[in-house]
Amino acid sequence: MHSQKQTKLIIPLSAILIVLVFGMMTIEPRFFELTEEQRQDIYTQLDNNWHRIDLIQFTVKTPKDFKFYQQQGIDSYIGLITNETDSIEFDYGIYSNDLTSEDWHLTTERVNGRKAVIGYSNSFGTAAHFPNLGNNNSLTVYARTMSEEEALEIFRTIEILN
Repeated sequence: MHSQKQTKLIIPLSAILIVLVFGMMTIEPRFFELTEEQRQDIYTQLDNNWHRIDLIQFTVKTPKDFKFYQQQGIDSYIGLITNETDSIEFDYGIYSNDLTSEDWHLTTERVNGRKAVIGYSNSFGTAAHFPNLGNNNSLTVYARTMSEEEALEIFRTIEILN
């Protein structure tokens, strides 16, 4: 009798789990490339090699071959900045990762007048977290594919706009 109740519960739960797992496998991140007109509004050429990207809440300077792609966030403003070889991801919002939950080696420095927690991880690359940006928001940027030196050169150009 006891095992019959367990079986009645396990079969529906297993079916739900299977639907969820296969449903999640079909979800792909949505990237939105800006139109040429929108692109002109966010990119400012600095010299022959670098440009500034205005991302509403902050700006960042990158080599000019990097493009911005907005992603669909649920509770935050997220995006990808890439040159198709190296990428920087960002998450601006209330639940932005503060880098304390993973295997990060952390240091703190000031970047353009703001506190920044810099993280290094063998598993996750280089990251920078800018806490307390107003309305409980924070910004975290990640560079998994580029060297620590290249990532920090870009991260140290970030200017928070609020």
